[in-house]
Amino acid sequence: MDEVIENIESQIPDEVNLGVVKIDCRKVKKKLIDKRERIKDRLTYIISEVIKFNIEEIKKEKLKIISKMRHPTTNIRDLSDLRK
Repeated sequence: MDEVIENIESQIPDEVNLGVVKIDCRKVKKKLIDKRERIKDRLTYIISEVIKFNIEEIKKEKLKIISKMRHPTTNIRDLSDLRK
């Protein structure tokens, strides 16, 4: 279990007794934990999508470089053009 959820469960009591009134905090704890899980899932998804996008961009650049390297070079000017 994640540390934030453990903190929620340990720091928020199930009930709070305010003299003549007793407040049940279990629903609040559950909602906080559910919210934390949704945020974690969304962030994980966003991060994975950014990583996928970056990997695709790197692959495209790699293919461009490989394509340039496959062209035969006959002089120094061609070699310097490969650097671009």
